[in-house]
Parts: sequence; C-alpha cells; structure tokens
Amino acid sequence: MVKQHVDHYKECAQAAGWTPTNENVLYRARALVSPDDEQARVIVDRTRNAIEARRRRMEGTAYGPSAAAEAPRAPEGEGGGAPGAAGFQFFGTPKTIVEQVRAYRDAGVGILDIAFAGDAYGRGGTVKSLHAFADVLPAIQAM
Repeated sequence: MVKQHVDHYKECAQAAGWTPTNENVLYRARALVSPDDEQARVIVDRTRNAIEARRRRMEGTAYGPSAAAEAPRAPEGEGGGAPGAAGFQFFGTPKTIVEQVRAYRDAGVGILDIAFAGDAYGRGGTVKSLHAFADVLPAIQAM
C-alpha cells in the first residue's frame, strides 16, 4: 500500500514536470519497540481491538465509521500494526523493525519521521524505546 502511494505521488509529480527522488518522500509513523516480538504483538492486538471497538460504537452515530477502521491493513512484516493515527506501523524488537523499515525503503520512502510509543517498557518507556532503537539506527541510516 505504501508503494502504491509513493508511486502515485511520483507519477503526479512527473506529470507536473518534477522528478522526485526517495529523499523527497517522507513517511510519518508510530513505532512500538519491545524487548520481544510477542510482547509487541500483544500490545498491537490490544490497539487493534480498541480501534475496532471504537468503530463499532461510532456506527449509527452522526460521526459514522472511522476512516481508520475502513482502511485496509498492511500485511504483517510490512509495518502492518494497526491503521490510523492510533496504530503502529512498525513494531517488535529493534531488529524486527529494521526489516519493516527496509520494506518502506524498498517502496520508495527516503525519510522516516517516527514517533515512539512507550507501552512495552512501562514507566519511562519512550526513553527506553529510543535507547533500544539506538542500537539499530546505524543499520537504518546505512540504507
């Protein structure tokens, strides 16, 4: 899905007379860094369930179903956390996230703007997530 969006962006830019490179493609995402993939999956599933419950509550109201609930989910391993602002596009151990980031790079994304969630580490979790992610940052920068 990300590749389709990137390709569409590049086609439109080309039609307007400009040829963007991957460095002109920024993707904003949420990451859930966890000590193990299973813990991340449990948190992501909890998030998915909360989004689904919210969507069901909203059906029949003036607001209708949420766009996040209607959005197709990306496959696991391709940033397939949960759709929408409440979801996680990258999740798992830092090593797992590197592979997910690689899929986005291969889809044409050149810049990532990642917000880190602290759910997996409890108190001070965001800082702990950032420290855990720092170990793999050189591999991502090398891409």
